[in-house]
Amino acid sequence: MHELSRVSTRSGSYGLGFTKSFIGKLGGGPLSYLNGERYEAIALLLKASANDRNEPVLKLCPFIDHVLNTNQFDGEREWRVPAPIPVSLDNVCFLVLPILSFGTYFVFTKQRKMPLA
Repeated sequence: MHELSRVSTRSGSYGLGFTKSFIGKLGGGPLSYLNGERYEAIALLLKASANDRNEPVLKLCPFIDHVLNTNQFDGEREWRVPAPIPVSLDNVCFLVLPILSFGTYFVFTKQRKMPLA
């Protein structure tokens, strides 16, 4: 959450948060940012598997991003889900909303609200 202002510049000011266990049940998982030889190795595996939709390596596709710059995204904690996420009051763990007049954000959880700078 300490990187929220940086991430919101790129991704938007509003967000929904879910628990890892909920996302995991939907087949989701953490994203891997790859570059150089690591990305090239995965790209070769994916290319070799292009004609077989049942190849296990294809399950990695939604969870890999190719980065071209030197930012290693070490602070990122992005998870992805390769399917629609059912959104309901029972599933959402927290909301992130901007407080524009103060340049801060509020995170509303089911238990309490927390201001973030």
